[in-house]
Amino acid sequence: MRQPADKGTFAYQRIYIKEFLTHAEYEALRMLMENRGIRQRDLISVFGSSSVVSDALSGKRSISKTHARKLAEFFDVPASLFI
Repeated sequence: MRQPADKGTFAYQRIYIKEFLTHAEYEALRMLMENRGIRQRDLISVFGSSSVVSDALSGKRSISKTHARKLAEFFDVPASLFI
């Protein structure tokens, strides 16, 4: 008979999945930038300043819904890719 996973394992999985999903939005942005030859400075119009672009790409700042919509428009992709 299969034993249910203990709370420690479940908690670990929740943290891992949350961390993976959090990094997925940044990876999608980096991939789009690389594939289209976009540089950080090209995204200043989307994020408002170079420091915000840098923080967003490094994961220090999450991508807001407003930024996700602007990125979607900029790259012509669904906003859900960044949320």
